[in-house]
Amino acid sequence: MRRTSAAAFTVLAALLASIGAFSPVSAVTQPIWTYFSTSGGTQANLLGTLVSTDLTGASNLGGTSFDDSRTNGVASVSVPGLIKVGAITTKQQASPYGTNGLQVTSTAKIAGIDLLSGAIKVDAIETTNIARATPAGFSKEADSKLLTLTIAGKSYPLSAPPNTKVEIPGLATVVINEQISNSGGAGIETKVNALRVTLLKDVAGAKLGSTIRLAPSTINILNGSPSNAIPVGGFAYGTSVVVGAADARLAVPPTALLQIPAIGTGGKLFTNSTLNVDIPQGLIKLGAIESKVSGLSNVGSSDAYAEHQIARVNILGGLITADAIKVTSHVAKNPALPGGHLEEQKLTFVNLKVAGKTIPIDVKPNTQIFVLGLGTVYINQQLAKPGYSAIVGVRVILGNKKLGLPIGADIQLGVASTFTAAS
Repeated sequence: MRRTSAAAFTVLAALLASIGAFSPVSAVTQPIWTYFSTSGGTQANLLGTLVSTDLTGASNLGGTSFDDSRTNGVASVSVPGLIKVGAITTKQQASPYGTNGLQVTSTAKIAGIDLLSGAIKVDAIETTNIARATPAGFSKEADSKLLTLTIAGKSYPLSAPPNTKVEIPGLATVVINEQISNSGGAGIETKVNALRVTLLKDVAGAKLGSTIRLAPSTINILNGSPSNAIPVGGFAYGTSVVVGAADARLAVPPTALLQIPAIGTGGKLFTNSTLNVDIPQGLIKLGAIESKVSGLSNVGSSDAYAEHQIARVNILGGLITADAIKVTSHVAKNPALPGGHLEEQKLTFVNLKVAGKTIPIDVKPNTQIFVLGLGTVYINQQLAKPGYSAIVGVRVILGNKKLGLPIGADIQLGVASTFTAAS
């Protein structure tokens, strides 16, 4: 076991840049419009169980740029007796609109939906949520298309009127194409759910009142006057696999990804969680994973925090295991701090093993382990510089072909990064 050279810092920075997460941040006068948008495949609040999922396959976009986008997805989601869906893809897009205006588009697509053991079935769902802001005011546009929707055996049209309500007697209430919006002089908020299901009785361990949302999307646009507030940024996610150094193609996109908008979160803690991750052939198998982020963007000070937690880790067919892993990243800018700024990152874990060898809980940052027949394993990989902090809990660079992945494949587990203007 040994520590890496400074070159590893460069490698990590390049890796983070390759997924579009690392971008320069500077304290400049912000445009008039600031926004945050997010969408996912499923979202469930299952009362009386340990199961609670935030947006699965979620993508998030926030800031002030008039030309930006984010995408994400997940292969499937399953909660026995309650939720079974196929591939999920989500996208956020911000673009100019009219004269000095902004349009934010949030979409979610899901294939092969089966809820409540067949009581609700849909071949495919596509939700589109659009919010626009111009000097003249705000507007919205939204729709959810549900291909071959059946509820308790009854068929429904591709595009139902907004907020169509259906009841399955004694089982659940269903709202189709749910749309909620609020707007005023300060901004607009639009929310869309292709389906919202509320249980009328206990089902598969979930109590009466539990809710399931499909293709949920939310957009907020604020009419903020230009300011000198210090922007922040950051993200956290559970796993990803990058293949191909030339184009940084993602073989497995970030799971439970959550990003910090440039305008912050007002100090509120945002979360995104997934029940489990199971990549075929034993590549990655995890229990519950959860990302948390928060941010404050003020004139003269800023603060950004990102965290990710993982339970029941099993990577590469058992070569790397752990009961739990947690990473945190934190940056702040404030005249009251020593030097005026703070950068910190931390890894904690329970029973982490690499190739059968137990890793000490006080493992040094940027520890490097060579595993015969596998490649290089980095533990507690960190990068910090003024205004920037990043950590990868466990990272594997394959030195041999493994489980269908080529030499050089890059597997990341537990990632958090935060940044703010350094001057």
